[in-house]
Amino acid sequence: MERRFLSIIIPIYNGELYLRDTIESILKQPCKDFELLLLDDGSSDNSLSVCKKYEKENVRVFTHKNMGVSATRNKGIELSKGEFVIFCDQDDSFRANFYTDEMRDLLASKQFKDIELIVCGAWWGDAYLKFGKFRSIHEFIKEGVYDGRNDDLAWNKMYTFNMNIYSRKLFWENDGKPSPIRFFNLPLDVETTFRHMTLYGARKIMFSDKFSFCVRRNNEVSVSSNWDWLKVYSVKMDAYFSMIEWHKKNFSSDLKSIGSSEKEFLKVTNEFVKMNILQDKCVSEIVDILKKKYYYNYLQSFLDRYPLEGTLLNVVLFHPHDLPSKNKKSFLHSLHKKISSVYYKYFYREKKIDLRVEIL
Repeated sequence: MERRFLSIIIPIYNGELYLRDTIESILKQPCKDFELLLLDDGSSDNSLSVCKKYEKENVRVFTHKNMGVSATRNKGIELSKGEFVIFCDQDDSFRANFYTDEMRDLLASKQFKDIELIVCGAWWGDAYLKFGKFRSIHEFIKEGVYDGRNDDLAWNKMYTFNMNIYSRKLFWENDGKPSPIRFFNLPLDVETTFRHMTLYGARKIMFSDKFSFCVRRNNEVSVSSNWDWLKVYSVKMDAYFSMIEWHKKNFSSDLKSIGSSEKEFLKVTNEFVKMNILQDKCVSEIVDILKKKYYYNYLQSFLDRYPLEGTLLNVVLFHPHDLPSKNKKSFLHSLHKKISSVYYKYFYREKKIDLRVEIL
């Protein structure tokens, strides 16, 4: 097969509802110098049949037994041939005129001045992309080019990771061996750790609203639509502890980043404890879950070093009698719901446009 400049990777699991729209939004792009990799992760609906109808020279279809979205994305990296890579979800959509000849030439110009990651703003739409609004990159950082391997830059940047633009250099060393940047092979999608890896691992990063895309929020086939958040946070703890190990193995001289990854792990563990308490789980049950984790014995040393990041965790493990009464927990739960309600009222108050008409 002729090598294409851009690789677009779509992991698919029971996504037939929007899959045709997603694929066609890509095939309609003005520049045809791309390959589209459709990776069916053991779907039980007609997703694979949909994909097969589009199979041709630059649309490659793969299928395998269900192994989860993270392992499927990693498989896509291994199969990709492009100089740049975009991860697209099965319910996302490329904007009209997103990938033009001009954009391809820009990316190709000295490999875009050695930029290895382009982080974009995003159009957030409803399930039908009828109503949408723009979430600018300015919400968390000023547009421009930044140096990577920066601990402060790499944490807590909550952009939508898919459909950003990744250089092949992020995933492969000069000798052709895989780089350390891959998705952790976990049963659920924990994109925050991959987001951190790429922000930390890239040598140069561009933040720009210029390369924006459309994403459906809160629809029935999205990865997070049916999540049990208590289970999600349990897996998230595993991912964040793996992040500590990742830093120690690959960047052992950067003690600041190792310390930051330990702090972030404690914050996630503390959040897991808080969510369980709000759900009226008893302390012994929470502790039993933690004790089954292979990193349980590390918690004490982390709490000694970073007490502010694990205040509630410290109470549950060592001072459970200091926990609030059931009435107070109910009050905290109610307060948490009210805060979320206020946020969503503000969020959806913003002016919306019809993405199908003005963007797609």
